Order: sequence, then C-alpha cells, then structure tokens
Amino acid sequence: MKVNKYRFGGALFLSTALLLSGCNNNADSEDTTEEVVREIPVETAAVTFGALTDDQLLTGQIEAENEVSILPSTAGEITAIYVKKGDVVKVGQVIAQLDNTNELNAVKQAEISVKQAQLSLEDAQKSQSDALENIELQLEQAQSAYDTAKADLDRNQKLFDAGLISEKELEGYKLQEKNARIQLDQVNLSKVQAENTIGIQTVETSLEQAQLSLESAKQRLDDKVVKATISGEVTSVDAEVGEMASGQSPLATVVSMNTVSLNVNLLQGHLNSFAVGDEIEVQVIGLEGTFEGTVSYISSISSGSGLFTMEVQIDNSDKVIKPGMVASIVMEEVLEQDKLMVPTEAIIQKEGKSVVFIVQDNKAVQKEVEVIRFNTELTAVTGELKENDLVVISGQNLLNDGDLVKVMEED
Repeated sequence: MKVNKYRFGGALFLSTALLLSGCNNNADSEDTTEEVVREIPVETAAVTFGALTDDQLLTGQIEAENEVSILPSTAGEITAIYVKKGDVVKVGQVIAQLDNTNELNAVKQAEISVKQAQLSLEDAQKSQSDALENIELQLEQAQSAYDTAKADLDRNQKLFDAGLISEKELEGYKLQEKNARIQLDQVNLSKVQAENTIGIQTVETSLEQAQLSLESAKQRLDDKVVKATISGEVTSVDAEVGEMASGQSPLATVVSMNTVSLNVNLLQGHLNSFAVGDEIEVQVIGLEGTFEGTVSYISSISSGSGLFTMEVQIDNSDKVIKPGMVASIVMEEVLEQDKLMVPTEAIIQKEGKSVVFIVQDNKAVQKEVEVIRFNTELTAVTGELKENDLVVISGQNLLNDGDLVKVMEED
C-alpha cells in the first residue's frame, strides 16, 4: 500500500510539474511576440490644375514650291537639247536651241544698217561743223564792215550837221551803212540756218530706227535659245532634236525644291490653333528627325467638305524632302480647361467606382473621383482633391483605405 501511494504521489508531482512548465512556456511565448507593422511602398505624383491637351497628327502630302513648264518663245526646229531628266539647272541656263539661220542673217543686216546710219550722222555733223566755222569767219568780217560803216555815218552826220559836207555826201555814207547792215543780217541768217538741227535730227532718227531694228533682230535671235526660267531639277524632257517646237508645247519641266510645302486640312475648331507666320515642326515619313516649317497660308473659305486648307512652307536646301512624300504636323488640342488633373495611371476601380489614393501622414486615403476626360498621360477629374495633393501612381492596386505607406523616391 505504501508503494502505490508513493507512485500516485510521484505521478501527481510529475503532472503538476509538466503543467507548470507548460504555463511558463506560454508566458515566455507571449512576452517575445511583437506586432509587425507593414508599410506598403508606393510612388506618388502631384495633382495639377490647368488644361488637358491631346496631340493630333495632321497629315498631308509634300508639294514642290514651284513647278514650271519650259516653253519656247517662238516656233522653230529643235537643233540641240542640253539637259536630261534629273539634271539640276539654274535660272537662265540654256535648255535647248532652235534653228536660228534666218535670225543670224537678220542681225547681220541690221548691224550693217546701223553702221551706215552712224556714218551718215558723222558726215552730217562734220558738214554742219565746217559750215558753222566758215560762217563764223564771214560773220566776223560782216560785223567789222558794219561797225566801220556805222562809225563813218555817225562821224559824217556830225559834219553834215555842222554844214561841212553836202547832203549827197551824207546819203552815200547812209547807203554804205545800210548795205553793211544787210550783209550782216544775211550772215546771221546763214548762221541760224546752219545751226538748224533738222537735218541732223533726220539722220539721228534714221540711226535710232536702225538701232531699234537691230535690237529687235537680236531679240528674235535670242528667242531661239530656250532657257530655264527657275532654278531646280529637270523632272521631264518632252521633246527631241529635229522636232518642231512651239509656244504651246513644253520642252521640259523644272521643279524648284529649295522650299517645299505641306498642305493639310483643318476642321473649323482647329482654326484658332494656327496663324500665318507660326513656326511648326514637320515630321516626314521615311526621314529621321523633324523639319522646321512656317505657316504661309490659311484659307478663309472652307471646301465643300467643311475643311480649311493650311499651307506650311519647309526649307529644303539640302533637297532631302521629295515632292509626293507624306508628312504630318502635331497639333495640340485643348480638351478641357481649368480642371484638376491626375496621372491616368493613378485611377483604379474599386467596387465599380473610380478612386485614387492620396498620401496623408504616411497613410493611404481613398478618394472617389469622377472622370471628365482623359488622354494617355493625364485625366481631368472632379472630387475631393486639391492641387498639389500627392496621388499614388505605383502600388495603388495593393492599397486599402488607411494602409500605412512608404513613399519611394524616384530613381
């Protein structure tokens, strides 16, 4: 009996010890367990206020600034063509030659006529000069004779008045003075007639007419040379040597490409976005980079489809842009004005509602928003937001209202 009692007591002691040991272990476990606070890493961006815009591409086709058909000024047989398709020519460069046999002969004959008229004028001028020189000598003699006769008359008039000579003698001196005066008048008249340029003018008129005829003949000769009227590239040669050319049939076509133009169509709502003189960047399909263009024209009347034409001139000094290429310009269209805007990626759907999370005191605060309009980067919204609020743009799908967050710095 004592043994059993001992065993029972030992068992009771062991059970009690194990129970106490278990209680001590639970207490230690509770003392060492700490609550772990989880912070969700996020990235943020500020709410902005202003205009929501979107880029639109306006596309058109490149056209040459100037395309000219080279026409001869007169008809004639083509004797030479000096250009081929693809050649680059300058204004005034000879394109072709027409037969000029008759015109060369006409110029030679006109030159002879001018030479003859010049010789006639020189002869007439020399004859006039010689005549005037002779008349000047006669005039000097006649003037001297008249002065002498006048002096004799004056002196003898005094003698007659004093009764020293007879009236008959005085009449003789008067007659001498009269004859000397008549002779002087005749010489003066001859001088006036010699100075008269009517004869010279007639010869000068003949010379002028001959010179005009020569200029006309030279012009007809020059018309047989067909020249480029603009600088550019020869895009076609439409005649052959031996054919007859006329002023109605182009011999060649030259396109100027130092400046090219892009024509695009605008909707009525786009008109206020552009003005003549605006500088615009142009993108040409197939070419790298952009090109500077200037708005040169905006039509004030729409086409039948309600579109307005805008022309943009583009410098093409290096000739890399070719007529017919497709090009476009980027137009910034204002979608909304004076609106709160958040990054489009910040908006998520929760329970069928559009929401964003803003960060306040290191906590995520859920805000319901109403989407007004959006583009790929920004969305115009209304809601309980204000400018410069920080909205979560990365990590928002992991958040619930009130979660602790840690704002990560951008790399």
